[in-house]
Amino acid sequence: EINKNGDDKPYIILTSGDEFEVTELQCYFDDESEVKELKKGKIITITGKIKDVNPKFNIPVEDCTIVK
Repeated sequence: EINKNGDDKPYIILTSGDEFEVTELQCYFDDESEVKELKKGKIITITGKIKDVNPKFNIPVEDCTIVK
């Protein structure tokens, strides 16, 4: 999923592709240009900082950048 939050900050949700997966990574970017060319299913590498983990919901990852 590629979207924006309520503060207009772009994010993507990463999954492993396992249909029974419960926890996903929600990666937030400062620059929308980094995510605007992405397509669902593309394999990418991202760096970022995990500040808080709640295994019942998506894990937020801040300050993300795409490493190709």
